[in-house]
Amino acid sequence: MIQVENLSKKFFLAGNPFYALDNLSFIIKPGNFTCISGLSGSGKTTLLNILGGFLHPTNGNVIFEDMDIHRLSDKKASRFRGGNIGFVYQSFSLIPQLTVFENIRAPLLFEKHGLKNAEKKVKDILEIVGIPEKINEYPFNLSGGQMQRVAIARAVIKNPKILMADEPTGNLDSKTGLGIIKLFKSLNTKGMTILTVSHDQRFIDTADENLVLSLGKLKKKKTKKG
Repeated sequence: MIQVENLSKKFFLAGNPFYALDNLSFIIKPGNFTCISGLSGSGKTTLLNILGGFLHPTNGNVIFEDMDIHRLSDKKASRFRGGNIGFVYQSFSLIPQLTVFENIRAPLLFEKHGLKNAEKKVKDILEIVGIPEKINEYPFNLSGGQMQRVAIARAVIKNPKILMADEPTGNLDSKTGLGIIKLFKSLNTKGMTILTVSHDQRFIDTADENLVLSLGKLKKKKTKKG
């Protein structure tokens, strides 16, 4: 699904250049559950943002189903992300003034016929993430785990080709985090391609493949088969 070729990202710190990512090459297979891991500062979130089209690389290519996403115009790139990628943030990023229903429905507002059957779509996805009874609640009435489930529901409401997540258990306690990991695995079992950044060993153990970064370099690539 995604082919990364000789990818690098250079930043400047106090006028001095440094590479957050240094000449990475790998592929993400359709239907796989892939985890990007590594110590803080290894480049995990930078890599995820480049793969999601939010940040441009200094060098290299990201080919998504034969399309080099960083050669698209801003308008086409935005349309591409909206149609192909669901993104889950560590901080949930829910709109506090909107109900659970309204938060999940929000991505559909930008589609030509997005609101057709919107209520059914939201109810169906809330069943999948396990909190159908929270449909009319506001975010401030939810626990951290419930907010993350709403964020996941919002990310997958348009049935994206890939779900990307940045430390989705980072703000959750151990028990709640385990529930989120099981939810991701369930979505993957249903056919959704999953790509997460996580230092949570349980996420790493659940994934089909683990990309380990160290100081911007791909240190190793492991699969469940070794």
